[in-house]
Amino acid sequence: MINFNSGLTFGRLIAHLREQRGLTQTEVAEQVGIRTPGYIGLIEGGKRTPSPMLTLRLADVLGCPRRQLIAVIMRTHEPEYFDELFGGKIPQTSVSKAKSISQEGLGLLERYEKLRKEDKETIMRLTERLMRN
Repeated sequence: MINFNSGLTFGRLIAHLREQRGLTQTEVAEQVGIRTPGYIGLIEGGKRTPSPMLTLRLADVLGCPRRQLIAVIMRTHEPEYFDELFGGKIPQTSVSKAKSISQEGLGLLERYEKLRKEDKETIMRLTERLMRN
């Protein structure tokens, strides 16, 4: 498991994850839908920052939890926002348990995050009941 709090830059993390999977920059580019394979090299070298959608596709292709990859890109390129949102530490999630989330699922998560604490607790209780049955 990768220590996302090790201080790796976003580009170095992408290179590390790609190499762990035994993929070339060209293969990653093809899998995320980029026509210019050299763009992955620019990302890895810290010369380009991918769009949010490309970041999500990279997470999926490289088997990395989306939230953690987004946190690393924020720590690398927007450190003041990173500190405010994550308190200076990236939340740990097992890479092996990471799953892709659909756009609909992301929308639901965003709506959930805006709920009051009491409403979140109610949703969790109901979800636990449903999953027991």
